[in-house]
Amino acid sequence: FKQKTAYEIYQCDWSSDVCSSDLSAGGDGIDARNMNAANTGTITITANDAISGALSGWGVLARNYGVGGTIVTTGAAGDISGNAFGGILAYANGGGVTVHNNGDVGTSGNAVTNDGVRAVNGGTGDILVDGSGAIFAGAEGIDARNYAANGDVTVNLTAATADITASGNGINAWALGGGDNDVTVFSNGTITSGGSGVYAFASAGTGTMTITTNDVIDASGNGIRALNNATGGNTINQNAAITGNAFYGIVATAGGGNLSIHDNANIGSSGNAVGGDGIYASLFGGSGTLLIDGSGAIFADNHGIAAYTSSSGADTNINLTSASADITAGADGIHTRGTGAGDGDVTIFTNGTISAGQDGIDARITNSTNTGTITITANDAITGALSGWGIFADNYSTSGGVVVTTGANGDISGNASAGIFARSSGGGVTVHNNGDIGDNDVTIFTNGTVTSGGDRKSTRLNSSHTDISRMPSSA
Repeated sequence: FKQKTAYEIYQCDWSSDVCSSDLSAGGDGIDARNMNAANTGTITITANDAISGALSGWGVLARNYGVGGTIVTTGAAGDISGNAFGGILAYANGGGVTVHNNGDVGTSGNAVTNDGVRAVNGGTGDILVDGSGAIFAGAEGIDARNYAANGDVTVNLTAATADITASGNGINAWALGGGDNDVTVFSNGTITSGGSGVYAFASAGTGTMTITTNDVIDASGNGIRALNNATGGNTINQNAAITGNAFYGIVATAGGGNLSIHDNANIGSSGNAVGGDGIYASLFGGSGTLLIDGSGAIFADNHGIAAYTSSSGADTNINLTSASADITAGADGIHTRGTGAGDGDVTIFTNGTISAGQDGIDARITNSTNTGTITITANDAITGALSGWGIFADNYSTSGGVVVTTGANGDISGNASAGIFARSSGGGVTVHNNGDIGDNDVTIFTNGTVTSGGDRKSTRLNSSHTDISRMPSSA
């Protein structure tokens, strides 16, 4: 058998330990299996030098059908040749899977055909994938899937050398067993992928999800796709750019807790916008807060930011205090919908410019039993094609109200069909208009009060045509 596989160990009733130096093989580099489901032993593999050769199989294949777990470690010199079908496959039926990948898998000119690292766990236990090695893969870069109840998934790539280049998704981190199942992804390396850069998923349970990316994501799918159906909340820390090659920049959902997206680096660019939304966020369970903040600019062919809450009492807070957080969008610059009951406020604050093809800001609470307030503050210009309104704020609530404020630099371009729309079915409407609306015309539709800012009053409301229309609440 050694003509096919350098190390091939099938054990039915005891644990397997393999430590290797340089290996050359035509099949798998190392193939270690525990075949007995009642076995409580662990498979432990350490490969400190290269695994090369024809390698029609995996560089390292470790399958534990018992309950003792699997641990695979490659050293700094433990590279796996791109001739391999796949890099590392580590499976455990229980006890967890750990992969320390410190050697490169494939090369830039010779990627492995399948996954760089595949880690799968069932029964009980957690999954951990870490290490400093780069990955070049024809399928997924890292594919970590935990079917265990209460089983965590952690991909912790703290080394800047741990770059991933993959034809599929860069990183899959999936918790599929329910229970208290946290999903954590941390990456300091670049991710280049034909699918999503990071795809994190939890099917159910109470676990949290945390995604942190500190270097560029160049993806053809979504830059970050983080879907937490569990109730523990979801946090995205995007600290490096997502290129405009992505379809959506960030897609993030949560079935409970808080959904927080910290967008601290650009999504897309002026010459290469993402094809869909810059950020799509949906909080569909619990009474937490959907928060989007950060200093990154957004360039998107659809909405710049699209934020949705559907559960009772859930708040929406778009808090773009940085002047660098500009938005350029083919549809709405900021698009929010609150459809749940309870006291769910919508708060939008911007210090950056918004250039939009439709509405600059479109914020709505559509549930009449919601008692929340829509509060919008726009301190810089709203420009672009603007086939819709500069600001559109519509609150179906019978008690929540609407407050719209434009700052001294918060001009609304004359390209807009109209300037500010502010309406509430109850709770009152206040518009503080301190920025110019158009070159000649000022159009404000509201069923509340309109005020203007101090010394700038004459240039704000005394134009060649001023139309301030008061509509009944039922309009």
